[in-house]
Amino acid sequence: MNKIKNQKKNKRVGLLAGLTGILGAALLGGFLMMPSSAFTLDVNPSIEIKTNRLDKVVAVNPLNPDAENFLKDFKLKDRDVDDVIEDLVDRMILTGYITGGEDNMIMVTVDDDTSSAADLEKINKIIAAYLENRQIEAAIAGQTIDMDKTDMKVASEYQISPGKLELIKKIMDDDDNLNLEELSGINLRELVIMAKALNIKPDELFDEYLDALEDVIEDSFDYDDDRDDDRDDDRDDGRENTKKNSTKTGSNKNTVSNKGSNKVDKKVSTGGNKKSGLISREEAKRIALGLAQGKIVEFELDEDDGRYIYEIEIEGNGMEYEIELDARTGKVLEFEADEDDDDDDDDDR
Repeated sequence: MNKIKNQKKNKRVGLLAGLTGILGAALLGGFLMMPSSAFTLDVNPSIEIKTNRLDKVVAVNPLNPDAENFLKDFKLKDRDVDDVIEDLVDRMILTGYITGGEDNMIMVTVDDDTSSAADLEKINKIIAAYLENRQIEAAIAGQTIDMDKTDMKVASEYQISPGKLELIKKIMDDDDNLNLEELSGINLRELVIMAKALNIKPDELFDEYLDALEDVIEDSFDYDDDRDDDRDDDRDDGRENTKKNSTKTGSNKNTVSNKGSNKVDKKVSTGGNKKSGLISREEAKRIALGLAQGKIVEFELDEDDGRYIYEIEIEGNGMEYEIELDARTGKVLEFEADEDDDDDDDDDR
């Protein structure tokens, strides 16, 4: 009788131990599969990637409208983080966010509560190696930040990544005339150009920066300490009043390269970015719309050999206009007018 009781007792103990083991394994599995770290990729799509303790991707979230379209029907969960990063970069190449030119810039941001500098370096190197294998040049920058709830809320409100918000805050700290609403609409490359105009060094913006091909980063961050002298030279150029008009054979395009008109300079308000010496984006748009009626479809800040340029494209009244303005003086550097081929195609239909 006692023997039977002991057998039943042993069975209960064994069953309990088995259930405990199963429960423990389930809890451990759940613990390992839970999101444990997060980082963001910024090109123009801003994307958040969450991983678990097994280095598997558990979530890929869009942080702006471009990313929503970019990630549509694109499933990346439950895969190694290396593969996901490479697939995202490959898709950015296929969709034109990363091109074969030299203007590519990628920013990686990790949360310092859950990731380390080694994690940041690893992600940067994965991207750099993949792009180098594809023979594509890109400047790759990284930062480690504290993604607190307040910043996450602000970033969500402006539809930008926490990493881009941190970059904007560093630029705004250097120029009180800038504001978050304006800068949140600027792409990553333009923000870096603006930082360069403020003479903010790369190591003040990022914890580390590298690229697949060494000369790209040097071109992207080739700083000029004589910005005031350059500004004086620009103003001297404005007094030369040299104007060139040329019509290209076989097209309806009229190109005006205006190297010295003082008319536009008078329109420039003092409401620009005082420390950077750049006129505001609103002022640049006002000047452009004073030259051509229509809708601004493209607007970008660029830099060429130390000269900062607003490149603006306007469409209206069956025409396309391409305008380049000196971003410091507002002077018209180039004006092109061409018939809008899209309108012609619509008429043919």
